[in-house]
Formats: sequence, structure tokens, C-alpha cells
Amino acid sequence: MIVREVPNSANRLALIQTGAVDIAQWLLPNEVVQLKQNPAVQLAPFRSNFQVIYSMNTKKPPFDNPKVREAFKWAFPYDAVMKSAFMNTAEVCKSIVPSIFPDNNESYYGYKTDLDKAKQLLAEAGFPNGFATELTYNTEIAWDEQLAILTQTNLAKIGVTATLNKLPGGQYFDQEWGRNLTTYFFEDQPNVPAAEYALWAFANSKSRGDHTSFSTPELDKLTDGALAELDPAKRKQMNYDAQKILAEQGAYVYIARPPYTLAMSPGLKGARSYPAEHVRWDELTKS
Repeated sequence: MIVREVPNSANRLALIQTGAVDIAQWLLPNEVVQLKQNPAVQLAPFRSNFQVIYSMNTKKPPFDNPKVREAFKWAFPYDAVMKSAFMNTAEVCKSIVPSIFPDNNESYYGYKTDLDKAKQLLAEAGFPNGFATELTYNTEIAWDEQLAILTQTNLAKIGVTATLNKLPGGQYFDQEWGRNLTTYFFEDQPNVPAAEYALWAFANSKSRGDHTSFSTPELDKLTDGALAELDPAKRKQMNYDAQKILAEQGAYVYIARPPYTLAMSPGLKGARSYPAEHVRWDELTKS
């Protein structure tokens, strides 16, 4: 088996189209759509635990104000992003717990684009004329620039001037996990298929993964308790309650779950999806 590192997705697309490789990963949504018309390539799209989320750092005013955070949830261009950035290939995301995990609950996040409601909340928060902020994105994630521009455009409609700041991957992650960014895109997946793991990892104040610095005593109690709770019914309710707090008060604007799609030659069989989103090569066969 030969593994080739090909950083540019367009080049990976060309390699699988010409038959120069047997499998290509991490293609862009428009490239996956293009391959659907190619009978010489088989697509293996798996529902994913990878999530794209717009985040606000509650250490950075005015995002310590819950009304400002709620305004941003109403201002986000959900439909436009799903259509243009993800070509309608992604699943809608409405919780930090992936939909393929037990105890996922998408019912608490009821936000959709409503600019009037967003303006009203900003006025109630003390910002009737909006404010200026920064939106940082990762130059190594292909759809991030488009997400940033669409977000910036909608924020301008409610009086918020968002200056775009682009960073290369390593620098971006250092700033994100160091809790130094103001607003930014959080793209990651919880690798253990359990709601209590995802919630603790990305929402408990003792976790490094709580990069938005949002926390409440109740949320910490729930996420700590769920890890130790042996009764499935009680644990499920704890996980539900934690997801409700994050949806209503938290600093996450849930966006999308792009599928984990493998583009393969027709002779390959045995591809399966795992939470860490990698191929277990020993399970593949080639005829």
C-alpha cells in the first residue's frame, strides 16, 4: 500500500478521476457532487461526527452578554451556508453532540435566520447601533473563507462590523485552544461515541476543549455527573439538560456536519466509518 500526501483537494480529485489512485479523502463538497456523475468512481458517504460551529469567546466582551450571543445565533445565514458552502451535502447541526451518538437532542436549538430578532436583541443588550468585532478563520480549511464572508455579510445587516482575520492552520489552532480568538469557526469531532464525552470535552470549564470559556455551575455539575452516572435514564436526562443549556445560553452557533466521504475505485470494498474519521486500511479489499 502506498499513501500519497496531496494537500490540494483539486489534485486529489484529478487523481481519483484518472484512476491514478484507488481512494481519495477529504474532497470538497462541490467535488463530491461532481463525482456523483462519474461512473468510474464509487462514493462512500458516511454520516459524520465532524462538526462545523461558529464560536464566540465569552472572555471577550461583548460576548460575555447572553443577549449578544443569542443575537448572533439569529443572525447566522444558515440556509445560505448549507446551499453554497456545503452544496446541500451536509447534515444540519443543532447540538455539540453528533446526531449519530446516543443521547443526541437537536430539539433545543430552534434558531434560524431572523435579522429583525437579532437587531432587537442587540438593542436590548445595549448595542442599538451594533459594534465592531473580529472573525478569524483557518486558511487551510477550504470552505472557511466562504463561511466567513457569508457570516460577515449577515452581521453587517444587524450593524456588526466583523473584520476578517485569516490564519494558517498551526497558528489558528494555537490561538483557538489558547482561548485568544474573538469569534471563529470551530471544526472538530468528539472521537468517543458518547454524549457525555462530547459535552464534557467541549463544555466543561475544567476541559481544555471549552475554548469559548462559557461555563455555568449547573453545566459543570451536569457534565461531571453524566460521566459517572451508571443509570442510562438518569445519564440521558443529564445529557439532555446540558445540551439545552448550551443551545439557549452557550457560545456556539451550530452550522453543519459534512459527511465523511471516500471516493474510491469500483474494485475497493469494505470501507467503514469510525469516530476518529480515518480509514482502517486492513479492512479494505481490492478486486
